[in-house]
Amino acid sequence: MIDNLQTPDIAVPLRPGLFTVDDVHTYPGYHDTAHEWNGWRHPYFTAEVLRHIVEQENRLHAEAGHDYYLALTPRRDGYTVSEYADGKTYDHQEICVGRVAGSLVYSFLGGVYAWREVTGV
Repeated sequence: MIDNLQTPDIAVPLRPGLFTVDDVHTYPGYHDTAHEWNGWRHPYFTAEVLRHIVEQENRLHAEAGHDYYLALTPRRDGYTVSEYADGKTYDHQEICVGRVAGSLVYSFLGGVYAWREVTGV
């Protein structure tokens, strides 16, 4: 199972933080302060948080009537995140980047979603 990967601790120090794409919902994760995508954060999350993000995003889009949803498929080295939008499928290969504080962490749509770090919470 993906949660049992034998992965070393991450050599690059990742800083914990809270991250959002909609300024309403925040998710705990980690990020490398030297790595951004067009000025946006590229956070890493535990598998539990990944599943919560997908559930939350799917519920929000369904309530808004959007033809959009996400699906997670475990792989040996991470997850495939499938975006279904307007009758098309976009697969993103998200990988396990290692362990932080004993937990495996994964990238999640860092080059697709405009993640920002929430401060002052």
